[in-house]
Amino acid sequence: MNFFHDIDGSVVLEKSQVLTLVGAQESWRVIECKYPYYPGTQGICHNGVVYYGAWSNLTDRRSVVVGFDLRSEEFSLITLPEDVQIVSRFESDLVRYNGKIALVNVSLTVNSTYGF
Repeated sequence: MNFFHDIDGSVVLEKSQVLTLVGAQESWRVIECKYPYYPGTQGICHNGVVYYGAWSNLTDRRSVVVGFDLRSEEFSLITLPEDVQIVSRFESDLVRYNGKIALVNVSLTVNSTYGF
């Protein structure tokens, strides 16, 4: 994936590299995304589409799900409702649930007694 760094140093993806394997031949191609985004979760493939959580803007941290269709090689962006957030790269993940993709947020509790 090609990226650039925003003013605050955050990674912004705007291009991805796709590796095509045909027999023993392989080739890399660059696919442009119309929607620059900040990656937020690992990807998960479902029905030929790779999905991952992201932010469309780090200033207001608008949570989105980016989809990359492996057949058409096109990106799509699904804006999440305002009360559904990608929390952080370490606390949010996409999973399969009842045949669909779901967002899971894990809240870590800090225990001051033990200092961790």
